[in-house]
Amino acid sequence: MMALLEKHPSGNQRREPGMGYAPEVENTRHMLKDRLEDNDTRIDAMHFLRSRLFDMLLGDWSRHEDNWRWAEYDEGKGKTYRGIPRDRDNVFYKLNDGPVPWLLTSLGLKPHFQTYREEISPAQVVKLNRSGRNLDELILVRLEERDWLRVADTVQLLLTDEVIHQAFRAMPDTVYSLTAGPLMAKLKARRQALPQIATAYYKELMQEVTLVGSDKHERFELHSVSPDELQVKIYKTSKEGKVDKLLLERTFFSHETKQIDFYGLDGNDHFLVTGEHQPAIKLKVWGGAGEDIYHVQSNGSKLGKSVYVNDSQYRNTYDLDKHTRLTIDNEVPANKFDAAGWLLRYYLD
Repeated sequence: MMALLEKHPSGNQRREPGMGYAPEVENTRHMLKDRLEDNDTRIDAMHFLRSRLFDMLLGDWSRHEDNWRWAEYDEGKGKTYRGIPRDRDNVFYKLNDGPVPWLLTSLGLKPHFQTYREEISPAQVVKLNRSGRNLDELILVRLEERDWLRVADTVQLLLTDEVIHQAFRAMPDTVYSLTAGPLMAKLKARRQALPQIATAYYKELMQEVTLVGSDKHERFELHSVSPDELQVKIYKTSKEGKVDKLLLERTFFSHETKQIDFYGLDGNDHFLVTGEHQPAIKLKVWGGAGEDIYHVQSNGSKLGKSVYVNDSQYRNTYDLDKHTRLTIDNEVPANKFDAAGWLLRYYLD
C-alpha cells in the first residue's frame, strides 16, 4: 500500500525542536477557546503569517482549522500560541483531466482546487486560501502591509536554492527523477513572486475587517482622523472600565478597507467613537453579552452616519448622535453573543 505518515503532536513537546520545545501542544478548539474567553491570551501573528505564506508557496489549499496544532507558552499572566501546520497531503497538487474535475472547477464548486503552477494570479491566491480564511481573518488583522512584506522577504531569504534541493533529495530516487525538476522550478518561481502573492492576499483580507474582543472586558476607541483614515485602539479594562493595557492599535485606510465589524462578545465593553469627520469606512458594532456602553461623539459632524450599532435593550447604555443607526435586538444570534457562539464560525472536531 501507499501511505502518508505524519506526526500528530500533542501534550509536552519540550524535547522536540520542530515543535518549538513547547511545554504543551493543543488543538485549534483549545486555542480559540482561550483566545475568545480571555484577553490575556495572545496568538503570534507574525509567526502564523510565515507559515501561511509558506502554504501559498507550496500551493497547499487545505488549511482548515483541524490542519493546525498550537504550541502553548505560559507568559505568566496569559498564554501565547504559535501555529504548527500539519497534514501536507495537498501540496504541489495536480488536478487531472476528466469530467468530475472539470465540473468542480468550471462551476466554481471547489475553487481552491488548483493545479500547482509557476504563476498564480491575485484571484487564484484568494481562492487558494478559501479553507484558511476564518483563522486568517482573526489572527492576521493586526498586521500591516509592511509586516506582510517583511515576512515575505524573510521567507525568501531563508528558502535558498540549497534548502530546496536538500528537501527534494529526501524523496526516493525514482520519485525524485520523475518529479523534482519541474516542481523545484515552479517553487523557485513562486518564491520570486512571494511579495506580490503576499500583497494580493493582504488586500483581500483588508477589504472587510473583523475585530473581536473576548468574554472579558474591553474598551474600543475608534477615532476618525480624516474621512479616509480611522484609528482603532482596543484596551483590556477592569469590570468597572479602568484601562489595564493596550491590546491592539492600528490605523485603517478607506482605499484598503470598506467595512470593519467589531464584536465585544461577553464582558462589560465600552465602544467610543470620536472625530470631526464622517469616515468612508462603514463601522458595524455588536456588543454581545454583558453590560455595554456606546458613545458616539460627533461634535456636530455626521460621524454617526457611518456607525451601525446592534445590541439588546438589557442593561446597555446608548449615548449616540442622531445619525447613528441603532438596532435593538433582544434575540441576538449566538455567533454574535460570546466566545462559545463565536466558536460556531469554525469547523472544529
